[in-house]
Amino acid sequence: MMIGVLVLAVALGIATETDRVQIWLPAAATTLALTGVAVALYTRASRHRPAALVVSRRERAFVAPPSAPPVFQAAAFTLLGGPLVGDKVADVISREYLWPVDAALGATWVLLVAVQWHVAAGRHGLRLRPDGVLNRQALGSHFIPWDAFDPALPLAAVGHGLAASYHRPDLVRRRGLGGGRRTLPADVDPEYLIRVVHEYVNHPEHRTAVGSEAELHRVGAATGS
Repeated sequence: MMIGVLVLAVALGIATETDRVQIWLPAAATTLALTGVAVALYTRASRHRPAALVVSRRERAFVAPPSAPPVFQAAAFTLLGGPLVGDKVADVISREYLWPVDAALGATWVLLVAVQWHVAAGRHGLRLRPDGVLNRQALGSHFIPWDAFDPALPLAAVGHGLAASYHRPDLVRRRGLGGGRRTLPADVDPEYLIRVVHEYVNHPEHRTAVGSEAELHRVGAATGS
């Protein structure tokens, strides 16, 4: 799907740079329409966060089920980026005034689209592992060992995300860029995730089984999910 979106974005970028209004005007209108559709699909899909986790195929961990919003977001950036980057490339080739600025802006947008594709690949977000919770994002990571959480209230729902409370904040580790030390994304239903994390913070005897199908069924039954 995403390869098709990329090809379409390149074609629209080329079309919008022609001098014939019969070509660039429909191309520009198509770009705006398809970007609007992708944004609408992203908004709609973001409203549904399942009360479920799945066993990761890449590591011993529980992760959120495959999610559509990052794909729609990447599609929107790619479609909009076709004409935008095409315009900057044309300015650089023709050595327009301030063309180095155009080159920098074009390269920045390409990098932004690359980051969106990286996120859409599904290797980011929260991972519940035997040793703690890993929040892996595009530009950094945030690891919270189970013993770092406050046993009374390890997580709380705040807006569209989660806020962590710590008993041992010195155990928390961060790498790269990203959000704050206490903020976490709610990749699944927040109340469900709060119950699951509370279970492992307060019942360390079950932590070593995290990442197995049997433990996923057990924690689901224990948290009433």
